[in-house]
Amino acid sequence: MAKRQDNRKLRICEIGVSFFGEGSLKAFQEMDNVAEVVGVDLLEYEGKLAPHTTFHKVEDAYTHKTIRLLEKHHEPFDIIIDDGSHDPKDQEFFLKHYDKLLAPGGMLICEDIYGADFFKRMCDEGIAYGFDGWANLGQHHQKTDHHNERILIRESSVGATSWSRYDDPSSVGATSRSRYDDPSSVGATSRSRCQTDNRDQEVAPTEENITPPKFRFHLLGIAYGTTRKDFSACAFVQKTRKGSNMLHKLGHEVYHYGHENSDLNCTEHITVIDDFVLQKTYGTTDHNGAPDGYTVDDLAFTTFDINTERELRKRIQPGDFILASFPHKKIYQNIADLPVHFVEWGIGYPHTYAAYRVYESNGWMHFHRGVEHATDIKSYNEPDWCCAVIPNYFDPDEFEYRTDKEDYLLFLGRVDRCKGIEIALETSKQTGIPLVIAGQNFLGDELYQMMHRDVEYVGVVGSDDRRELLSKAMAVICPSMYLEPFLGVHIEAGFCGTPIITTNWGAPVEYCKHGITGYRCHSGEQFLWAVENIDRIDPQACLNWTTHNFSMDRISLSYHEYFQTLHRNINGYFWDRNANRTHLNWLRTDMTEPDIAASLLEVQSCRSG
Repeated sequence: MAKRQDNRKLRICEIGVSFFGEGSLKAFQEMDNVAEVVGVDLLEYEGKLAPHTTFHKVEDAYTHKTIRLLEKHHEPFDIIIDDGSHDPKDQEFFLKHYDKLLAPGGMLICEDIYGADFFKRMCDEGIAYGFDGWANLGQHHQKTDHHNERILIRESSVGATSWSRYDDPSSVGATSRSRYDDPSSVGATSRSRCQTDNRDQEVAPTEENITPPKFRFHLLGIAYGTTRKDFSACAFVQKTRKGSNMLHKLGHEVYHYGHENSDLNCTEHITVIDDFVLQKTYGTTDHNGAPDGYTVDDLAFTTFDINTERELRKRIQPGDFILASFPHKKIYQNIADLPVHFVEWGIGYPHTYAAYRVYESNGWMHFHRGVEHATDIKSYNEPDWCCAVIPNYFDPDEFEYRTDKEDYLLFLGRVDRCKGIEIALETSKQTGIPLVIAGQNFLGDELYQMMHRDVEYVGVVGSDDRRELLSKAMAVICPSMYLEPFLGVHIEAGFCGTPIITTNWGAPVEYCKHGITGYRCHSGEQFLWAVENIDRIDPQACLNWTTHNFSMDRISLSYHEYFQTLHRNINGYFWDRNANRTHLNWLRTDMTEPDIAASLLEVQSCRSG
């Protein structure tokens, strides 16, 4: 690239320039064979800019918005360098999308690839080729040298030949992809090549490698919480506990990383945090939910991250799944070199980081996709074969079904305006029905100022009190003001035969069967009518709906299908027949308990066989 065939001087763009005014941007400006230099960064550039140099301060370099900015103001580049965040997700975006800014014969250069697995995948997919100087360093330098010598290069597709690391030598020049395909292009793959020196030898697929008899799962707990039944005020802790029990029951290997006092079914529990650290961080270990003032950078989470990474590295085998949630992004980044599949499951939070995701509702998945693709309408057309929607799951034995209800409404959850506490209070006041409030108080003394004489606040309750309150209430009122990702309490109510009264947006649109398991309301008048006519809802209908769609046994079947499909898709078996398939029930909402039991037995038989 130092000299183009047409003798034209080079146009160079770099993401992540030194804001101290030194480094490569300064060097590029001083080169005689460079006609234009463009720098992109989140921070202001503090050095001097030559007449032929432009600097763009952007909010995020890894968006289509920034690409359009560069496309609008500059001619195509000969070289574009990514030395920015070094986050694999951002680097993948750079390699997949910045090529549209290249001139014919130009190239993308992505520096400092920290993860060997990501490096290999980009090469295997045919997106880039690379140089792994890091592999040639001794172990001592690998541990002490923080400057990474692993880079990836993608050449302009204009006039270029498409290639893959494992292309058949007899078909050079033809389009080919390796087994690990871009999820957005799954379904258009050719068979991969055996990853040996004999690269043109076809891998012979067997049912054993297309559909393994069992998987290995590594479940990450929550730093502040003990993964046990009585830590009931944190949904993320309970997802981990019940999820481990669920996958273990299916016959998979399950490794749990969490607090020393955790109590759950798994192949192995690994202690990565204890009460000493919690006491030092939060001043107490006597909490049943998220402690006040916690952050994912505090001592407890930092300790959890360091210890979990160390223990993962001792146990990880190629192809393992790591199941994580909102606080585990640092672990995701730090183990990017491991040959594992990192899955965010049970997503009920606004910011995600992993490529493979399981959302709790379609509404929440669509919200995320809308945010992610808001700057580029064309990207809405990109399919996402490796993400799915699977609702939260519950153990029916932890609830008490009752048909004889008492005369009170129950508000159970985070006591805050976003959860609709004011609607609940006013509904109780105008109907004259007493209201019991249970949950973590985020309003402080203001809550007591809002309460009228028929309101009782009982604080955060344990699992036994929670079960009793849910089973005896005439209705659970949960009028959330925002787009609820799931709203687990309205499913818990159903297991007790208790109807719900909620709002008409977010997850309740999918999971509250209007007029059958409760009412979705759109005005104050509708809330009042719903309370006064709640006896029209049959408790048995509430129980049937939740048992058939949200029990651990039922949801385990959906996760079984998801992980089987994910394994197939990311390994290039998108079109290969599943010889063991007898049904496609994972999205059904009308499965009876006998149906579920029969399907579960079928899965377990395959695992044990």
